[in-house]
Amino acid sequence: MTDDDRERRENSARLPGTTSTAAMGDEVSPVELLFDLVFVFAISQLSHHLLEHLTWRGALETGVLLMAVFGIWSLISFGASMPGISRRAETCALFTVLVLGLFFNAGLTRAFEDAPWLFAAPFLVCNIGIVFFYLFASSSPTMRRHAVSMLIWTAGSTALWVTGALAEPENRLWWWLLAALIDLVGAWSAHRLPGRMFPTAQIPFAPAHMIERSRLFLIIALGETILTTGSALANAELDASTIASGVLALLGTVALWGLYFGGSQRLVTEHATRTGDPLQAARLAVNGQVVTAAGLIVVAVGYEITIHHPLEPAPLVLALLLFGGPLLYLGLQTWYLRALTGRFSRSRLTAAAVLVIAGAVAWTTAAVFALAVSSLVLGLLAVRVTFESRRATATRA
Repeated sequence: MTDDDRERRENSARLPGTTSTAAMGDEVSPVELLFDLVFVFAISQLSHHLLEHLTWRGALETGVLLMAVFGIWSLISFGASMPGISRRAETCALFTVLVLGLFFNAGLTRAFEDAPWLFAAPFLVCNIGIVFFYLFASSSPTMRRHAVSMLIWTAGSTALWVTGALAEPENRLWWWLLAALIDLVGAWSAHRLPGRMFPTAQIPFAPAHMIERSRLFLIIALGETILTTGSALANAELDASTIASGVLALLGTVALWGLYFGGSQRLVTEHATRTGDPLQAARLAVNGQVVTAAGLIVVAVGYEITIHHPLEPAPLVLALLLFGGPLLYLGLQTWYLRALTGRFSRSRLTAAAVLVIAGAVAWTTAAVFALAVSSLVLGLLAVRVTFESRRATATRA
């Protein structure tokens, strides 16, 4: 019996000792929920870093750190959904990354300043350790072969992460940007190497669990906008304009929530149950989340600035935050639905065009007015896509 034959037999048997969480459907374990709390902290740290460095360089630094943090989350989260990894090994890995994650997330705001190793050291232990976790913890020959490809990609990025940590602060960004891009491209390409392919369609995989994990990560990122809005209100002088800004920020957050949970969620779930390549469907869902998270971090910072200065003219940077953040969010959703279903969302494309025009018009108007326009466009779009989704569901029924 070959390794591949043995793998197919093991996956069909689903022995209790080797069953992954994926076999349980979309249930997310308490350990995974606890693990995600560390990344609530990470999103908050990244929002603060962007707020304190509202420049193109600060935005790029935030993006690099987000790619690094999200890469760790996605790699270890996939372990709970892959065949041949026991729940005991999965739990040990989650707790290990949870502890290390607390430290590298604590170092995010100082990573480009005086303490690069506070972030880099625990991050690299996680990044390399997760690859060896797949290599030795999986009973799947295909996953072990894939882990070797992962190791080659990770070795290349690790050299750049280390070089960046040793470099002067003004040069660190460029080394780490290259490293983060290598990790990101590796994940998006399934760590493809010449002569080595990862046959996702041939891997037994229950996508419901990983899609649920992605949903929870989206809730984490949306939660940061609510936390930021609440904190800003708590520290601001409350008057009519401040209260109006807080209400509009909350409405904008609800609209962003509705764009996925009111419309996209049904399409994603239906496709995942029908596709012949469920692992690829889950990979698409996870790979795009880094852009979604970036958009929500940008929006959260825009909300905080508006609440503190509601009647001041909106400078260019605030217009970019209030309208550019939703554009990232909508752009990712449009791409994802196109990749998943083969169809463009005309409503989302139209709303994106309106946001571009509105952002240009709202620039230099009062900040609260710019926020009102952004929230209105998102709210109308959320209502439309929810209605379209329900109508399509009723038609198929």
